[in-house]
Amino acid sequence: MNVEKDIILVLPEKIVAELKECNRNAAPTEACGLIFGDIKKIETAKENFQIHYIGKQFYCLKSNIESYGSFALIEDSDKYFEIHQDAVYNRQLRMISIFHSHPVPPYPSSIDIENMRYLNEDIGKKRNPFKNQIWTIMDMNTEDINGFIYYNKELLQVDLKIMNE
Repeated sequence: MNVEKDIILVLPEKIVAELKECNRNAAPTEACGLIFGDIKKIETAKENFQIHYIGKQFYCLKSNIESYGSFALIEDSDKYFEIHQDAVYNRQLRMISIFHSHPVPPYPSSIDIENMRYLNEDIGKKRNPFKNQIWTIMDMNTEDINGFIYYNKELLQVDLKIMNE
């Protein structure tokens, strides 16, 4: 799979460390969580631009399924509401990524791809908070990280940049 160089997930080292800690604490089951931040359109040259998904806050969550091969996020809608309220209203951030770990290399499973496709659908006139989310996937063992987005009915691997703080 080619890496889409115009969509970049930017994660500070602090968040990468939190992703790794979340992964280790969940082992041997899949870790999961949400990354909040900003999305910026950066002009790179005349009529060329990049989209930067910039991580600023990570929330590690307990999966609703204790499984080595799958995860489910937030059956507890009160918990999701509390997390969303804190990030959006108290910190002025937006959800930019769904995080989880895999027992194999960090690429989307067929279930992940189906969920990405489903969550990217329009939901009437309301803004879909899951549309154009990056799925950040970590290998449970090596802690390698990749990011993917389902965009324009196509699965794309995004470029990942880890920032020194």
